[in-house]
Amino acid sequence: MAFIQAAEDTNHCINSPGQQQLDSAKPSIIVIKEIQLQIDNIFDVNNPEESSALFMWANRLHFLTKEDVILKDLLFTEGDPLDWAQLKESERILRTRPYIWDSSIYVTNICDGQATVLVKTRDVWTLQPSIDYGRSGGKNEVAFSISDSSFLGSGRLVEISHSKEVDRSSYQLNYQDLHVFPDRWQLNMTYAENSDGYMQFLQFHRPFYSLEALWEANVFIQNRKKDDALYFRGEIVDLFSHEERGFGVSGGFSKGNQDHFVNRLTYGYRYFEDKFFNTQRTDLNQARPNNRIYSYPWLGWEHLQDRFEILTNIRQINRSEDINLGWHIKASMGYSSDTWGGDLNRWVLNGSASKFYIDNHKNIWQWNSTLSGEYVDNAVENAIVQSDLNFYSHKQSWHRFYLGLKTAIAKDLYRDKQLTLGGDTGLRGYPLRYQTGDRRFLVSAEERFYFNGEYWHLFNLGAAVFIDSGRAWFAHQDNGAVDSGVLSNVGLGLRLSSTRTGHNSVIHINLAKPIGSDGQIQGLQWTASLETEF
Repeated sequence: MAFIQAAEDTNHCINSPGQQQLDSAKPSIIVIKEIQLQIDNIFDVNNPEESSALFMWANRLHFLTKEDVILKDLLFTEGDPLDWAQLKESERILRTRPYIWDSSIYVTNICDGQATVLVKTRDVWTLQPSIDYGRSGGKNEVAFSISDSSFLGSGRLVEISHSKEVDRSSYQLNYQDLHVFPDRWQLNMTYAENSDGYMQFLQFHRPFYSLEALWEANVFIQNRKKDDALYFRGEIVDLFSHEERGFGVSGGFSKGNQDHFVNRLTYGYRYFEDKFFNTQRTDLNQARPNNRIYSYPWLGWEHLQDRFEILTNIRQINRSEDINLGWHIKASMGYSSDTWGGDLNRWVLNGSASKFYIDNHKNIWQWNSTLSGEYVDNAVENAIVQSDLNFYSHKQSWHRFYLGLKTAIAKDLYRDKQLTLGGDTGLRGYPLRYQTGDRRFLVSAEERFYFNGEYWHLFNLGAAVFIDSGRAWFAHQDNGAVDSGVLSNVGLGLRLSSTRTGHNSVIHINLAKPIGSDGQIQGLQWTASLETEF
């Protein structure tokens, strides 16, 4: 941790110093004398364009985020040595909160070795009764909910919802408190009654909340019952009931941020049961999935480079995005044994890696890959490797060309799992889960347009012209007459991103037409969905 040092002349004052000025100041440590908070409401009513009766009414009804909620997220407090890295990371933490649109932290002045720090945030509308309608792959989805991502300005999430999706309808209650106990302990709870079962989840978690955090701890318990469906050409061909039960405890240690590198050692124990039962729609001619019991200690490692930059128009629309240009690698390995209550002796493996890169022409490349699988009786089972490569061209601020390649390879997946391709996985002109296999690729090319300005002071607007092409297939068997080959579609899309509400999401409205298809899909396919990226 590099502390900022004061100038030799202690009577010298610096107003609004930048990082370069602070880094060059010496030799004594600067101390934070005062933290000032500026929490702006949803609309700036002093701006004539935002002073309408409707906007003023929204500000009056909104519970402004409480000061202690902001202070709890800061990595520094009054009396601490001034550290520029802590200021920047605190900004990033605040930007992850669903009740804050953006954040900025400044050193407003330094006098006699003491600094004043200003923390500026802007609230969004958090109380959201909503009716969401979505259509993906020819299937409709409807959700009714009332949620508050900062209940009474407390930073606590409270949500009650009813949804009707492709696989089930559900009544659900969610609660989250990011500071339920001192020292940044979090509480997460979910309870749901579904058409095909239930969901119960309880977690207490003290995460690695910053790059300098030295330890973490986690405990959770989960029970769930649901129907699992197997698909072919977008239609359900088998259905069985699936009960999941499990719990886990874990911890971790780190030496913090050392020269912009962070390494973390994690460890824990997990217990999971998967049980399967027939339903009225179960295909009795097919074998039911085998029940499974996992009971294993595990060990993990995480490597993270601290190379964060603030970029725009990458995954969002006209919004600050914290992009890490360094490596982020995770790996874990556990051994489940019948000695500890498992059904088989097996190794359980998981891993991921990601990297952003900006080339000499300011084009942005993003690569990420995940791996999961098991090693049982000298054989790899239930394994899947997925890898994505994304390219974002540097043209104008309002225009980017995007090219993405997504690949996946599976080996001996358990019968309740499928590798599919369709409208729900990026092939926007086709029904969801249209093709199945143990290999999959998808190429998507888009011309993306980001319209300047905020429309009606409520949302940002974007558009896209796109083409998708991909296939899912079985590599070591005859796909025969059911093989529809490579599928493609072209289309147009509209993107809407709210600037005054608490969800970091983008509404997608797409119109796509299959081209060169197998002849079973005719006409235009339109989809509407809520996504996390452009």
